[in-house]
Amino acid sequence: LDNVEGREYLDKKCILYGLPMFDGGTCGMKGSCTASVPHLTENYAASKDPDLVQQEIPLCTLKNFPSEIEHTLQWAKEFFAQSFDSDIRNAKAFIFDPDGYLQRLGNQAPRARMDKVKALRKVLVDERPYTFTDCLVWARQKFEEMYRHEIEQLLYNFPPDHVTQFGVPFWGGSRRCPKSLNFDPSAECDDAKMRNHYGFIIGTAKLRADAFGLICNTDENYVLSVLNNVIIPPFEPKEGVQINTGEESGDSIGGAGSREESAYDYGFVDKEEYNDLLSSLPRRQELVDIRLRPVPLDFDNDLHLSVVITCSNLRALNYDIPTENLQESKSICSQITPAISTTTALIGGLICLEIYKVSGTPQRKLRIKDLKNTFINQALPLITMSEPVRPSKREIRIQGKQRDVSDWDLIDLRLQNATLKQMLKHFKKHLAFVVNVISSGDAIIYNKYNASLNGMERPQRLKIPVTELYLNATKQDFLPDGKEFLELHVDGFDAETGEEVDLPRLRYHFR
Repeated sequence: LDNVEGREYLDKKCILYGLPMFDGGTCGMKGSCTASVPHLTENYAASKDPDLVQQEIPLCTLKNFPSEIEHTLQWAKEFFAQSFDSDIRNAKAFIFDPDGYLQRLGNQAPRARMDKVKALRKVLVDERPYTFTDCLVWARQKFEEMYRHEIEQLLYNFPPDHVTQFGVPFWGGSRRCPKSLNFDPSAECDDAKMRNHYGFIIGTAKLRADAFGLICNTDENYVLSVLNNVIIPPFEPKEGVQINTGEESGDSIGGAGSREESAYDYGFVDKEEYNDLLSSLPRRQELVDIRLRPVPLDFDNDLHLSVVITCSNLRALNYDIPTENLQESKSICSQITPAISTTTALIGGLICLEIYKVSGTPQRKLRIKDLKNTFINQALPLITMSEPVRPSKREIRIQGKQRDVSDWDLIDLRLQNATLKQMLKHFKKHLAFVVNVISSGDAIIYNKYNASLNGMERPQRLKIPVTELYLNATKQDFLPDGKEFLELHVDGFDAETGEEVDLPRLRYHFR
């Protein structure tokens, strides 16, 4: 595996099936290998290498004050994910089940709810394309919005000669004073030698067409003729726009065009506006001809990479940051370090030694001191070995007794085709445990505090098999023949003491 997320997913599966996990990784001249053995050592995700914990870029830096190409690349990736993946995915979920989507939306914070409904309105009504020409117009308008109007609004709030309340120039140090861009399809940046203006338009238009299932026409003469006829409204500064600078001073939220923070900034929304937006959304029968396809970002896809990089380079031109070419930008985005064969061979050999120890020794005879976690750095040269850490344990009360459990421990529940009522009764009778919530991943099967999920509104829900409730929650038609159990997370409290209990993971064997 080449990423931490993949390793953590594999770690969860190893815990679920009680299997050892051997992990090795290289980064240039450095390398490491670890062994995770059930109930003997801690699991992989129990501790993290500090070097692997990425420092998040402050939001105000990303949105308004980038100073490095890494900032503009991250901003470009977020634009891609929002425009071509998450917004399209939400619209697709709404089309599939409008009532269910809006019901789930009602459980979210007011501001998030408003933002998602506005995005739905844009995708399905205001900005819905019907031809590739519409996609080109959308891309051109996005260019104007992102690289001209937003920059001019920022300069309206904080002019180039703006000073803080302490008399210090606002633009200085890590804050680069931006400049807006005039669209020029023939323009080429000096550093990367790329036609970023034209590349952004054609790339985003193609992705937009892919997301809506439209046919593309990328002939340059046709594209330029469309762009020449796009009507771009002039910039008009907005009053009261809040811009966060990451400071506690008055300048952090305002400037020339700012007012006090509105109620919307505190999470409240105009209910009348929200209801108007809901009523303006198209009905399901009006959307039968739309075929949406979310486009998740893939750096191995040339079109995706091109869009992110041209988007980033244009942002860099706004702030006078040196632009980067395709290869260098991909390296930064993917955080790829070239592999060195000697490091890979050494780590591979060390992992094999740990595998031989575990596979060649009976489980009850295997000792933690027999295993070794290793770190190497051929550049020094350095090789260090240490014993793995034992799994940390926590004390819980179950079945009226105190027990020590670790992340490796599981509860096996064998109730063939049990209904929800039977499962709740089993927990109370045999484990002395009162259930608050039963979930599997993101799917909620039972919630004591939700009338629609606890049987208060629909008493017949308690008589439905747990497997059927799981299928309904996950929108699946059937369970595969080879699937023998469901992984459940159960939250609740001890029936005798009333104290909350953090139960281990539960495997519900339903066959």
